[in-house]
Amino acid sequence: MPKEKNDRYAEAAWASKEEDVKSSHKQTMQFRIAALKGPVLINSAAVAALLGFVSANAKKLSGSEAVVVQCLWIFSIALLVSSLSSAAAYITQYLYTLADNQYEKSTKHPYIFEKESRYKNCALVAHVITALLVVCGYLLFFLGVFKFQKLIAAVL
Repeated sequence: MPKEKNDRYAEAAWASKEEDVKSSHKQTMQFRIAALKGPVLINSAAVAALLGFVSANAKKLSGSEAVVVQCLWIFSIALLVSSLSSAAAYITQYLYTLADNQYEKSTKHPYIFEKESRYKNCALVAHVITALLVVCGYLLFFLGVFKFQKLIAAVL
């Protein structure tokens, strides 16, 4: 194969690889942002609902202040953990981007050679941490709801 033709194939392969990386990361980040809004939204709504419930039933809840404070702490920590999961998702995406950009261009077929990268292992660890933070956010939400039920039982 003539060298010029081989160079054109190589350049096309490089451009395709770069476009695939950009497209993949854009779609992944959009999905992660949408997925991570859930825990933040439900915990924010839980705090608002708790405060509304307490203000509407303040006289009936006298003596239950400790449970109210516990609920607020639980939902606040859940909100913090959920917010940290968004930051962890950004770091994860950044590490995956670094890992995907570790390749060597060549003018010989297959034109692109993947290089071993420590970023991929770091990205996998960050991915697991992000997932655990999201799960912790949901678990704390359910714990807060369980405590909130005690307040509702006190009013009824």
